[in-house]
Amino acid sequence: HPSIFNSCDNFQQWFSAPLEKNLGAEGTTDMDMNEEEKLLVIDRLHSILRPFVLRREKSDVESQLQDKIDVVLRCNMSPVQQALYEAIRDGKVSMHNRM
Repeated sequence: HPSIFNSCDNFQQWFSAPLEKNLGAEGTTDMDMNEEEKLLVIDRLHSILRPFVLRREKSDVESQLQDKIDVVLRCNMSPVQQALYEAIRDGKVSMHNRM
């Protein structure tokens, strides 16, 4: 968002500064930020992202969707499915004894 961030440095100053002081010796992040710092970063992100978030209600969107089409595809059973089907049909396997 160029009206808010005119450079990469500006962006990093907003969001990276609170995290940089929590870097460990090997550069791993130690997330011991206090609650106030976490809320500050989250609030900043929300304020930046708010104009880009599109919220719509289901009732508004439903009228714009195409009608649903049901398509039934039929195919042969695999050998394992066929064997199980025949075992169930012949009463060799009970549907009540499922895994």
